[in-house]
Amino acid sequence: MLRKHLDGRAHGSLDFSAMAHKTEKFSGADIELVCREAAMRPVRRLVGKLQELEFPEPPKAPKNGSTSSGASGGASGRKSTVPSMYSPRGMASTVTQAEVDKLLSQDPVSEADFLAALAGTRPSSDGSMEEKYLAWQTEFGAV
Repeated sequence: MLRKHLDGRAHGSLDFSAMAHKTEKFSGADIELVCREAAMRPVRRLVGKLQELEFPEPPKAPKNGSTSSGASGGASGRKSTVPSMYSPRGMASTVTQAEVDKLLSQDPVSEADFLAALAGTRPSSDGSMEEKYLAWQTEFGAV
């Protein structure tokens, strides 16, 4: 299941067998959730990098309180405004899906990503039902 859900996204050194042992009491849906969260970690890193490129830190206003026009703050006491190129609406750059895919392929899901996802996800069952199902199967057989 781990291989299926992380197909094409996992780092080549990811030890699926060891990861499978860590998800022993997890249901199929729980495993899918862990894999989805692990796969989102490189996406979040990429989004952070793209945001840094698209929205660089705006320049600091001069400490003397002057405005962008060179006036000394005026009666309103307002400081300089941030240029529009630093606001989301001022940026017109877009990134293609091919560029995103290329960037994501350079940052595959690592063991650290998987372990972090696992740390934030708990199995939906505590395993107590396993005994009941085994007893039922012993008494009535498999269907």
